[in-house]
Amino acid sequence: MQNLNELYNNIDSITENLNVLDKQLSALKINLNNIIDPKGKEEPDDESEEPTIHNKFNNIWASHSGFFSIYGGHTGISKSISQKHRSDNFFSILHNLQQKDNRYKTITHEDIFALVLSLISGADKYEGYAYGGIIRDFILPLVFNNVHILDIDFKDVDIWFKSNENMLKFVEYVNNIPLVKLVQPNYYFAIEYHGFNRAIYNVEFDGVPLFYLDLNVSPRYPVDDFSSNLIYLVPKSSLFESISKKWFRMGVNKDDDHINFSVNEIIESTVLKTTTLLTEYKNIYFDNNYANMGDPIFLTVNSRINRMIERGWDINFGQNK
Repeated sequence: MQNLNELYNNIDSITENLNVLDKQLSALKINLNNIIDPKGKEEPDDESEEPTIHNKFNNIWASHSGFFSIYGGHTGISKSISQKHRSDNFFSILHNLQQKDNRYKTITHEDIFALVLSLISGADKYEGYAYGGIIRDFILPLVFNNVHILDIDFKDVDIWFKSNENMLKFVEYVNNIPLVKLVQPNYYFAIEYHGFNRAIYNVEFDGVPLFYLDLNVSPRYPVDDFSSNLIYLVPKSSLFESISKKWFRMGVNKDDDHINFSVNEIIESTVLKTTTLLTEYKNIYFDNNYANMGDPIFLTVNSRINRMIERGWDINFGQNK
């Protein structure tokens, strides 16, 4: 019995020593972390806070590393990706940045998209919402169709504002981000029948052009072409790894095309690259007067339809041509 009690005492002593050792190891780990990263990492208190700041672009914009760990990861150029990837624009941007400064050699395509997400989140503060190609061709396939980030691409980001005042406030907001500047190109592009104001800017980082911001001002949703463009993104937080279908809203355009669709239908058809011609485009496309006159509006509509078909989209025209 005495030997058994001694054994219990020895076990208690060993356990106590292990606890002390564990605390010492924890303290050592903290000290090592402080040596490696003396500033540490600030975690957001909740989803309403800005996310942690990435160190690659001199702590300029918010990191969305959680998003990329799910939808592509900071993997660099994956060997598993086809050599015929679409993301030529990403590689052009990275090349130009690396030529600018050796400090930018570690920047990845995910970092570029992190800036896009930060701008989208910033626009939301001024009732500006991303829509169009960045949603249709990039975010929806990335999130809902398991497409790798290197197999998709974008060259501009469309953002819709209901007032010119809010659009200008957003421009000021972006220009106050260190090293980031909005520069208007020498040309101005607008199509008269669209009926909304438009401002195009080149987003530059440290003087290097990255992509275009296409800022559109209209009291009603400025889409009249394809059903795949009817939804816009309303960020629920700046933590884009939590993105879901609840983040998307249906735009109400001048023809009330939204009544024929739901957000879920748009998302599901878009990831399958299926879309429907909306009322305005349909009226122009099937109007023989437009076609016979070679009207510029008809030529634009026809060109956009053909471009969508060439890119693999299945278009529902609503009637036979």
